[in-house]
Amino acid sequence: MNRDLFYDTLKKYPQVITFSGHTHYPLDDPRIIHQKDFTTIGTSTGAYLWLDAGRIQGEVPEVADILNQALIVEVYENKVLINRRDIHNNDWTGEPFEISVPANKNSFKYTDARKDKKPPFFTNDAMLSIANDMTSATSLSIMFTQAKDNLLVHDYKVIVTNIETKEVAKEYLGFSEFYKDPVPNPLMLNLEGLAPSTTYDIEVFALDAYGNISTNSIKAIGRTKKGEPIRITLSKEKVSGIEETLDVVVEGVRAPKSDWVGLYEVNENPGEVESIWWQYTEVSGGTCKFTYNPKNNVNAARYKQGSTYKMVYFYGSGYDAVASATFRIE
Repeated sequence: MNRDLFYDTLKKYPQVITFSGHTHYPLDDPRIIHQKDFTTIGTSTGAYLWLDAGRIQGEVPEVADILNQALIVEVYENKVLINRRDIHNNDWTGEPFEISVPANKNSFKYTDARKDKKPPFFTNDAMLSIANDMTSATSLSIMFTQAKDNLLVHDYKVIVTNIETKEVAKEYLGFSEFYKDPVPNPLMLNLEGLAPSTTYDIEVFALDAYGNISTNSIKAIGRTKKGEPIRITLSKEKVSGIEETLDVVVEGVRAPKSDWVGLYEVNENPGEVESIWWQYTEVSGGTCKFTYNPKNNVNAARYKQGSTYKMVYFYGSGYDAVASATFRIE
């Protein structure tokens, strides 16, 4: 492979520094630089950021287009300094990376061995509260004091336990939103996919960029509002062909927050395959109504007679499915 040829060629030269674009990852993260046989560093983005999957805010958060960063390189006789610049904020972010010259692998400091062992922590006055005005039948919004870390608080792990059954109902990961200027403090996270009229114990732990988790946590108790879970109603359980339209009503939904509806074969796992068709929700009075027209399918070859399909409602820009309904093509 060209990648292997490239690496094998450069690994003989520890003085090499490579700059890699197209990652869209913020320069604030200490893992943006790495040294093994030579030095590699990501160049972030001049347009929008793209982050790790599985977080509440999604891989491409709503503020993704804010980020605009660059590297400024200073070359001296005995060292190279790589400065991280927030162009959008007209300021520096983090300490410069310093690489000694002449290069020596034994003196590399941005290696796997540098892995930070110090976990983040919540201070004694850190608080967690429920934003009651943003609570719904199926969600709780929490607001809390950001934790501290010697490098960077990257994520928060949120464990939601049903107080009555003592069972963990949901676990979430949410970014600390370290990519914002300034970093919000307190931080607000929306916990979706909960049951109506239910009381939950909420516990939050902090994680740094290297996965170290805080030994202490902050807690609060919250209760969802009364209401029916999100429900999808289809005008037909069977359609007579691949051109017939279908009326869809989604009830109990929230105002648009990048929520969307997608179509899949009944046995497909959203996220593992693309949707056959999709659209963002348009909500009025807690209800989303639309007519599904197969002519708008983006993957028409997967829509065929004799198969069963599911219409799925998702929270956010990811694949957090909260409701579905099926129909069959005769």
